[in-house]
Amino acid sequence: MDTSATDRAGKILGFDSNGNITELAQIQGSASVDTSRGLQLVNNQVGVKDDGITNSLIADDAVDTAQIANDAVEQAQIADNAVGTAQVVDSAITLAKMQDINNLRVLGNTSGSDTAPQQVVVHNETNMVSDSPTALATQQSIKAYVDNNVLRSLFVYQANGNTSISTSGNTTCPLTESFSDSASMSVNANIITLTAGTYLVKADANIGMNNNNNDNFVQGAIVDTGNSDAVLIAGKLLHSHNDFASNVTHDFSCIGKLTLTGTTTVALKFRTSSIGESNIGDAGDVTGMGTPIHATVYIEKLG
Repeated sequence: MDTSATDRAGKILGFDSNGNITELAQIQGSASVDTSRGLQLVNNQVGVKDDGITNSLIADDAVDTAQIANDAVEQAQIADNAVGTAQVVDSAITLAKMQDINNLRVLGNTSGSDTAPQQVVVHNETNMVSDSPTALATQQSIKAYVDNNVLRSLFVYQANGNTSISTSGNTTCPLTESFSDSASMSVNANIITLTAGTYLVKADANIGMNNNNNDNFVQGAIVDTGNSDAVLIAGKLLHSHNDFASNVTHDFSCIGKLTLTGTTTVALKFRTSSIGESNIGDAGDVTGMGTPIHATVYIEKLG
């Protein structure tokens, strides 16, 4: 075997039939590579081009997961539109392999036409102030908005009249039963508690007089018990004053809208007074008394 570098140039070594190293051949001239087959020749070294192996050079079903190392394939190695649904195994792409999305976003399409998935905003607002035509809302914000704004009602009533209306002061109507589907309204010991908001209030009662003084009449109102019984909604009897006879039942009605800026306690209150006194807080000057029978108060929260 030649031993000098000059003698060894252009030659290759191999093994003979006895397993000994021997000179196999001598390279003459130059070699070429068919680059259309995915190979390249650089500095007399044959290798695979970066984009040399295309799907046309790979037999169908020839490459499976065993032939691909973890994290070996990057985006630069995949030609545009080279991978279709047929090339992806069902459930093969996990959420961890997808692009990160921003907090409070979901993938969807609210554009109004067909398009690629995009990030859709999810709002967590109890008042829905964004008023967006494309955003979504969290369960918490929907519940809070419904609880605070959707129509809710409170119904209270007096089963039997058992408190005589006095001339010396305002008499609170006993409200013995109640029903409510809203945490913003409640009744306790004849006093109704309302949180801030707008309400429609309607009160009705039958009033039975105990004497025959035709100059007497009954005043009634929804009053603010936390503010010296200030009248919030005034009521009226549905009859003429001089027809207020003894042992006769007369109808009372009180209806109006309340807008409260804070929690307020209210009550349905009555008193008897003479003709000419216009406020429930006026001092009565008569001795006649009446009794409310089957009084009801119905309240709806409007917003």
